[in-house]
Amino acid sequence: MLDVEAFGAPFLMEGKTVGQLGIYMDISRRLKAEKSIRESEELFRLLSSAAPIGIVRCDREGRIVYANQRWGEMTGRAPDSALGYGWMESIHPDDHADVEREWKAAIELGTELKNQTRFVTPDGTIVWIEWQSRVLRGPTACQSDLSGP
Repeated sequence: MLDVEAFGAPFLMEGKTVGQLGIYMDISRRLKAEKSIRESEELFRLLSSAAPIGIVRCDREGRIVYANQRWGEMTGRAPDSALGYGWMESIHPDDHADVEREWKAAIELGTELKNQTRFVTPDGTIVWIEWQSRVLRGPTACQSDLSGP
């Protein structure tokens, strides 16, 4: 069996349709690659959901594009609230400027970070979280691992 993508258009001569132009492209390799990517993403999500630590992935500019459930449990927030720079809202106000400066410098320089920071849950509970971040070369720019209570 061959997977194809078909395109068709009328073939015009002097303003009249005299036939059809058809193009068929073999897309078997593309479909196989897409399946492999989906399986890889599913495996990553499965492993990160089972991890006993908070895990976030970010893009090359340092914006969070994924946070696992454990991150949400540790911070008392929905994992989606971490997306972009939303995670910074969970940092204790007294630590915010230092963490933001360190984060931006690490993204720009591609250096590894390791620190302890106070996070504040929505109900006001202060949670100390030890975290580290390192640049991973590839489609994302960094990955952070968080461990806390």
